[in-house]
Amino acid sequence: MSPARPLARAAAILLVCGVVTTVHWPVLGAQALSLDDEQFVTRNPLVTRPGWGSVGRFFAEVLEPSSVPGYSLPLTMTSLMLDWSAGGRPGNLAPFHRTNLALHLASVALIVLILERLSGSLAAALALGLLFGVHPLTVEPVAWITERKTLLAACFGFASLLAYLLACRRGSRAAKVVSLAAYLLALLSKPTVLTLPLLLVVLDLWPLRRFSARTLAEKWPWALLALAFTFVSALSLERTLVVPAGARADPGSWAWQIAWTLAFEVSKLVWPGTLACVYEPPDPYALSNLLVLAGVIGVAALTISLALGARRSPWPLAGWVFFVVALVPTFRPVNGVFIAAADKYLYFAAPGVLMVLAAGIKAAWTRGRGLPRAGLVLLTLALAALEARGTRAAIGNWHDSLTHFRHLVAVAPRTPTLHDALGSRLFETGAWEEAMSEYRRAIALEPGYPPAHFNLGNALATAGRTEEAIGEFRIASRLAPDDGRAAFVLGLALDRAGHGAEATAEARHALALAESARDEALAAQVRAFLEGHARKR
Repeated sequence: MSPARPLARAAAILLVCGVVTTVHWPVLGAQALSLDDEQFVTRNPLVTRPGWGSVGRFFAEVLEPSSVPGYSLPLTMTSLMLDWSAGGRPGNLAPFHRTNLALHLASVALIVLILERLSGSLAAALALGLLFGVHPLTVEPVAWITERKTLLAACFGFASLLAYLLACRRGSRAAKVVSLAAYLLALLSKPTVLTLPLLLVVLDLWPLRRFSARTLAEKWPWALLALAFTFVSALSLERTLVVPAGARADPGSWAWQIAWTLAFEVSKLVWPGTLACVYEPPDPYALSNLLVLAGVIGVAALTISLALGARRSPWPLAGWVFFVVALVPTFRPVNGVFIAAADKYLYFAAPGVLMVLAAGIKAAWTRGRGLPRAGLVLLTLALAALEARGTRAAIGNWHDSLTHFRHLVAVAPRTPTLHDALGSRLFETGAWEEAMSEYRRAIALEPGYPPAHFNLGNALATAGRTEEAIGEFRIASRLAPDDGRAAFVLGLALDRAGHGAEATAEARHALALAESARDEALAAQVRAFLEGHARKR
């Protein structure tokens, strides 16, 4: 390789990243807080009080995270905390978006390098890196603050893949150590990259063509990390995330639910259309629905045809297997789920499709001369322009929280969480009656949804309808018996209505719950209320 080639490669990658930056630039002004941004960031006591104590808890609370439900995300939470310390706030989300965009650019550069090593063609890698970078599906993880976890995990995952490819090419032990370290960092960001060891095996099969018992055995360090994080994540989810009774799908329906999800995800890659961070399942979500049946049949037919043609052309099957295996951790077949698929899930899986396209572009470029090559260039630029237009439109839906949730409700009108969230944004603007209408729509869709009852009670109390508010707070407290906040606001409403003894009892109950949950801010509020109440008496 001549000395100029690394410089030319670096310059070309910088040019691609420059285009990606230009297309995504408006995201820096986006001010929308999405579904769980308040829980993860703006109202998270560990994030909003930066320090070594918060970092220690992020990394120590492995089996039972106290600040967020679900699995442990210590590296992600630490990075969000650092952005908060850099001035990130509601109304000034630019520090969060700058970091997200920087991670996206790093991922684009890594994907170009990965595709170049897989295909042997820098031109194909640059073209596909550009198309990945400006694709509208990348808007969600960049614009959604909490999806820092997706970007961090994917970026380190791509770094692990690249280091592995370098290790295979040069026989470098140091590169293998780097790959393993990057995989660990990816898992500490978000454990949805658990299947990376299997992706390495897929690459061994094609295009590296080095699969053997020895190369399979050498994956044990990656496999050990995957098993450890699988166990930890499963235990953490079981302890901190409540799954309603009857929500788990019958195992007999898993196969077709996964097949339909794959069909939906592939359709979004090919034609993004209207994008949102919530996609409802079809109604009905069953094989009797022709749309679902068509998706399942399509995925089955595609898989069978690729398998039958693998001997002649192994690369399409390898790319498809890579794509599916990368998505496996995101498959959650359940009954009554309100999110059927998500754009963010495709971020780490995309190289499976890109590696197939890279092989095809290289073959077409090698065989063609003159006009055919010019046609490929023009086609790439035309697709990039179309994607850029879609990306700018998608970023517009993140302009502010009210715009964002109005869009989500329009896309997924049967989702109670979205009506509740839209109601909260309307309430913040002073549109109390409209907010209450959205809360009631959420309750109509799911009567046992505690946040909607809580928020409706808060809106009623603010409007001076105290007795009605007490009724909603009672329902919220009954539906969420471990929620200290619900018990506390019920106590406040009772106190306002003149029910002093009952108000004190609810406040004491709220204090016990707050102390149990280690919610120091709520506990301080309750203590202040009890002390003031005692002085009045």
